[in-house]
Amino acid sequence: METRQTWTQQVTARVRSAIKAAGKTEEFVGDQIGVPNATFSRRMNCHYPLTIADLEGIAEVIDVDPADFLPPRRRARAS
Repeated sequence: METRQTWTQQVTARVRSAIKAAGKTEEFVGDQIGVPNATFSRRMNCHYPLTIADLEGIAEVIDVDPADFLPPRRRARAS
């Protein structure tokens, strides 16, 4: 049985991959954007969603476009 990720989980997975690709740690990035480590960890583990401000800050720290974190749009199936 295939389990679909929620949109929040997809965004968080893309953020996590981008942080790793940039050679940074989640702790470093959270510190740079001014989010306490425990809070950032909860967001990165999908206990709470990342905010738009988080995404903007993370993108700035790792030098990517915030839009890179967004998954492709799902298209409705034709009937």
